[in-house]
Amino acid sequence: MLTLNKAKRLALDGVARVTGYASDDLRIVDDRTRCKRTGWFFRYDSRAYVETGVLAYAIGNTGPVIVTHGGVVHLLRGDVPEEEAFADFDHYEAGCTTLDA
Repeated sequence: MLTLNKAKRLALDGVARVTGYASDDLRIVDDRTRCKRTGWFFRYDSRAYVETGVLAYAIGNTGPVIVTHGGVVHLLRGDVPEEEAFADFDHYEAGCTTLDA
């Protein structure tokens, strides 16, 4: 079973791979984390911004990161309203099934 802490680590590692930031320089914004049917929805930003709140340290225009309960990481676009991005992802996931052979 995938725990919240493991999902956070997967999210940060996934963002680091795609963006080039070091995962240690990123943090999950905990008060924006949600668990839904499809998995965990995270928001992230720079470690410096999350720890200090100083806007100059913010990365800006980051999209949500979704880690499915199966451990698959999805980075969503930052230029779409968050609720719309979540709804689109939920709709997509509802149309997909994975069957064990």
